[in-house]
Amino acid sequence: MKIGYIVVLALVACHPRIYRFEVSAKALGLHDPYSVKWRTKGSTYLTIYDTSMPYTAAPAVPPVMLLVSRDGRSDTLSLRRADTLWLPEQGSLSIRNLPDGDSTPRFRYMRFVAHKCNKDSTREAQIAFFPGEAFGAVGFIANPRGDSLVAEGNNDDARRWGGLFRILAVANDTSGDGAGEAPRDLVVTHAGITTVLHPGGAPSFVFSGTPIGGWWSIRGAMTEAEKKDVRKVPNGLHVRIIVKHI
Repeated sequence: MKIGYIVVLALVACHPRIYRFEVSAKALGLHDPYSVKWRTKGSTYLTIYDTSMPYTAAPAVPPVMLLVSRDGRSDTLSLRRADTLWLPEQGSLSIRNLPDGDSTPRFRYMRFVAHKCNKDSTREAQIAFFPGEAFGAVGFIANPRGDSLVAEGNNDDARRWGGLFRILAVANDTSGDGAGEAPRDLVVTHAGITTVLHPGGAPSFVFSGTPIGGWWSIRGAMTEAEKKDVRKVPNGLHVRIIVKHI
């Protein structure tokens, strides 16, 4: 029994472990810093590489120069394809893209590895880097109330946008093109402001400067088809948001 216990302890001791791997944000401006914090058991390294965003014009992202800061020291790193940072078992670092005139949006993938006894333990993280303005959506499940649809709730998008973006404009992009939402006027309330957004209309700037997170209410009149057949009610209502880096 004692021998078996010793064997189990030996096997456990030989396994790499990642006790902590945290990245401070999932969406940033092109030159915003972000932090990585970790605690592991085993040889530790972080591999970083960038890719283009789907549906963007650029077939590939140009190289970028990174400023990597740790323990009071800063070094530059040219990220052309993929690069690897060897790290201690515990610590934190700050990374940001140095300004170079390039404004190509990109996804950054980071593969974090702890290695020991020919075994790997891995975690991965993705960050989206946007130019000064970016697009997203806020939406909730739609519930019929009388002749109206009401979609409301608390939008907690902090993990995506962090605290570095604010609302620039909000638009109603329902178009009746088969995507599931019939075109309708939407009454939108957020941050103590209420406005009516018309389908396909110009974005409204009345919410400019308000936070992305917080309570949102989106209301719209039901169509005649939806009143007759509740199965035609859309699953949700949403608005398109344009956010601006602050």
